[in-house]
Amino acid sequence: MRFLLFSTIVLHLFVITANAAFLNSSWGARPAGMGNAFTAISDDANALSWNPAGITKCKTKQGTFMFDKPFYGLEEVNLSFSHITYVHPLGFATLGGGIQNFTADQYTENTYFVSFAQDMGRYFPSFAEDVSLGLNLKYLYHKYTLDERTRDDAVFASGNSVGAIGVDFGMLFRPLYTVLKNDLPLSLGLTLKNLNSPDVGLKDTDKVPMETRIGLAYTFPWFISSLDVGSRDKYTTVYFGVESNPFFNSILVRGGANSNEINLGFGYIFLLKDFGIDIDYAFRWPLYIEGSNGSHRVSLSLQFDAPTIKRYEVLKMQKSEKMKMKKARELEMKKKQEKEKEKRMKMKEKQEGYKEQRKMIEEEPEEKEVEEEFEEEEKEEEDFDFSPRNRRIMP
Repeated sequence: MRFLLFSTIVLHLFVITANAAFLNSSWGARPAGMGNAFTAISDDANALSWNPAGITKCKTKQGTFMFDKPFYGLEEVNLSFSHITYVHPLGFATLGGGIQNFTADQYTENTYFVSFAQDMGRYFPSFAEDVSLGLNLKYLYHKYTLDERTRDDAVFASGNSVGAIGVDFGMLFRPLYTVLKNDLPLSLGLTLKNLNSPDVGLKDTDKVPMETRIGLAYTFPWFISSLDVGSRDKYTTVYFGVESNPFFNSILVRGGANSNEINLGFGYIFLLKDFGIDIDYAFRWPLYIEGSNGSHRVSLSLQFDAPTIKRYEVLKMQKSEKMKMKKARELEMKKKQEKEKEKRMKMKEKQEGYKEQRKMIEEEPEEKEVEEEFEEEEKEEEDFDFSPRNRRIMP
């Protein structure tokens, strides 16, 4: 019974594939709270496990520690996930590293990795910081604890542990800003995990299948929405999540879902004198495992080298920028309306001027006739002879 329950849970965790080694791709409490839709966001130390290109968005040194206790309440199951990561910006590039661990009763997986990422603006200035590329080089190691039943098994004849080297590739891209020169906070992410399909088999070939993830994220004034589509070993999963900071303070609220679970989470951010502290929690409710009280995941993140920019401050800045853009558009529209009004006034004045000229032209003949009559009278007076000879004929 215990073995069947364990098998069911493992299949649920690793999305039902032929192989069950190194297939968990969900790390970090913040991404878990967003339904594991994090590929196009990847803007903190969790990016090492999601999209290595995203570590270029970390402008300060930072690290995170996570612990997860899946399927709390099932006494016969003892599983745990944990990871620790660190990101170090160098100016010309960003480096990172970390360890991931999965532990069951008689089984352990460890992944050790180093990361390198860079903004392509260094080589292509027209892209600025809109295109980033990243690479993970990792060592996958797993070990079985043998007992009386498995000690003489032929599978373990050459040993009970094995390791292999794997490679991940990531890209983060903001196409609208680059192509259309429009400040829309849309980002696209692409991650290719286990590009070389490393072989971690003890006796027979057991290759870790390549996983492809494509993500899209859009930042609204007071929340971020994200969508991921992941494909691994012919299975496709859709992930959706949101992160909101409704009060523009230190509290963040998250939610999301995918085909395996429903997710909720929150975060709280402290900003101290020399560093920042993020505390994140995620609750995951499985859709196909009965008798569980859900999975609980917590993480603690540290950001060194103040000043540290909090995520909620970024949201506030984005809202402020939106308001500035809106006011600028309103001012531009007002100026345009004033110009149109001024133009109409000038046209009206011009038309009134034409009317006045026409009126003057129409009145001109009458004035001309009066002037001609006056001139004729003056001429007659000049021509009249007022000599004494002519006076006698005057009455």
